[in-house]
Amino acid sequence: MSWIGEFVSNVKVQAKAKAEIEDAFLRAIDDGVLNEDEIAEIEAKRMEWNIDEKTWIKLKNRFYALALKNTTQDRRLSPDEDAMLTKLSAHFNVSDKDKIRSYKDLARFKLLHSIELGELPVVNASGLSLQKNEQVHWVQSSSMLEEKTKRQYIGGSRGVSVRIAKGVSFRTGGFRGHVETSQEIVPVSAGELIITNKRIVFRGDRKNFTSTWAKIIDLELFGNGIRIGKEGQQKPGLFQFNNGEDAEIVGMICSNIINSAN
Repeated sequence: MSWIGEFVSNVKVQAKAKAEIEDAFLRAIDDGVLNEDEIAEIEAKRMEWNIDEKTWIKLKNRFYALALKNTTQDRRLSPDEDAMLTKLSAHFNVSDKDKIRSYKDLARFKLLHSIELGELPVVNASGLSLQKNEQVHWVQSSSMLEEKTKRQYIGGSRGVSVRIAKGVSFRTGGFRGHVETSQEIVPVSAGELIITNKRIVFRGDRKNFTSTWAKIIDLELFGNGIRIGKEGQQKPGLFQFNNGEDAEIVGMICSNIINSAN
């Protein structure tokens, strides 16, 4: 066999080995739990195929990435799934560089899992006077938005402009113009949207908003904010989150509070 044929053969063997080990790994994590027997089977596959250390390190990091993807497809992370990822990263010596990229997302997914089970976070809202038995569940940096009417004068003319002196000209013919109006949503106050078990409060640098849950008649969540319809108030409260990634958390907390009150 020529060196080219041998090289191609080795590449095919390596590819088959990686595929078989990866398949064993995916079967092992399918139930969200990785036990010692499953780890031993993966290690045995490595020995069987004589995988070198350099290739094995790459495979281990890939395994962690696959486990991370599989366990967080639903944007939730259960305690069992979290324990599996921790065990996997420790056993396979996954680099901090590969783990640190996922820390923030994992924390969010764990929180979403807890909220889904009805376990709402309890946080501090500095300076907010709490009512009896009131708990703060979330504080979100936000901006209050309002719809404003913008008026613009659009002018037009017909005729010829004749210069009669320096800086002065005279236009013959007529002049016609009109006012055009348009609506735009603009930020009017920056501050915090505070969600408690009794009310929603916005504390801003220019404007404030507050409503008990009993007076809220409509809630609409957006990808980066929320619209709150309040009884007796003609215009809804509009709030844009500084971090749009928290929208799902805000929505789930609000939904949980509303449903528990019904």
